[in-house]
Amino acid sequence: NFGVPYDDKIENFILSELSKSYYEGITILGGEPFEPSNQETIVQLIRRIKKELPKKSIWMFSGYVYDRDLIAGGKKHTDVTDEILDSIDVLVDGPFMIEKKNLMLRFRGSENQRIIDMRETRKTGTVVLRME
Repeated sequence: NFGVPYDDKIENFILSELSKSYYEGITILGGEPFEPSNQETIVQLIRRIKKELPKKSIWMFSGYVYDRDLIAGGKKHTDVTDEILDSIDVLVDGPFMIEKKNLMLRFRGSENQRIIDMRETRKTGTVVLRME
């Protein structure tokens, strides 16, 4: 019983803010965006961003591993997972692991996490890492 429920008003606010020129894009992260109960809401937001603000980048962070959990047959794959993955620019995947924590890393907290270029990955069928 905390936080603000996600509704049309919140989504409209997100799109309004994101439309400002000083935002390059949006980052979607935890909770867990790829939890199956969250994916339908996430895909609706992404569809609006792609339609209304197509030049904005979309990054997502997930504790799940792309090529194990999010592909067809993976434990978190749903009817909309592929659409989400096809629509985002970057996925930072993998759980944060305290024993692999590294404060020198950019955009991730532990060395097991990957920064995946989703456009290239989805095009080639092979995980393509970005060197950030």
